[in-house]
Amino acid sequence: MKKNLAIAIMLLVISFALALFIVILVHDIQIRIRMPAPPRELTREESAALDAEIDAQMDAERGEGFAANHRIATTQLERLPAGFGPDFYGGVYIGDDGSLVILIVESKLEYAQSHSGINSLLNEGVRYRFVEYSYTEINVAFREISRIVREKSDAGCIYARNVSGVGIDTSLNRPMIHLAEYNDDMITGFRLNVYDSSMLGAFKQMDFIRLGEPVSILSIWVFILWGILFTATYGIYLMKKS
Repeated sequence: MKKNLAIAIMLLVISFALALFIVILVHDIQIRIRMPAPPRELTREESAALDAEIDAQMDAERGEGFAANHRIATTQLERLPAGFGPDFYGGVYIGDDGSLVILIVESKLEYAQSHSGINSLLNEGVRYRFVEYSYTEINVAFREISRIVREKSDAGCIYARNVSGVGIDTSLNRPMIHLAEYNDDMITGFRLNVYDSSMLGAFKQMDFIRLGEPVSILSIWVFILWGILFTATYGIYLMKKS
């Protein structure tokens, strides 16, 4: 009896290790098979054809002329240095037609017009829109909201734990809160218990995956194969013994 128990335990361990090894090996082989070949460098003609195909797709999805406007906007955007954030600057975004839109704090338009970089873009006909806050102010609020949400979430506040992300909506000129459970009660609860400000912008619903859910399909295959291997090996042992 003791010998049978020892053999069973040994086969359990061996079969589990073997099952784990087989599943990992097969998974690795599948990844290697699915892995695309390294891309080759396109010729000038192929690159131009690909650009034309992308432009046609963008125009079909967003409207005629979007691709050309977007290309110009990208070039114009590159002229704004990284970290650009004077007090008059509210940010920049790509409009519905693909063209660049610069946000300027209304009370500081004269300062914007005196800035050489912004003024040159405005002289080229780049659109601008007045906003209430500078991008620097919004970014400060974004960091403060993120800190408060993190602290209150750690303290167990359900309204803070319901936040799946904090971001900035440049076109709205406001910080933006993503909620996992999106309804009026959760929005009101956030404002009353976590953070509220006239600067606070839109609430949006965002799906997210909780850690540990769902159980990995690899784990299921390990246990299935483990059961098969153990049953087979222990069955063979009992047959030979009898």
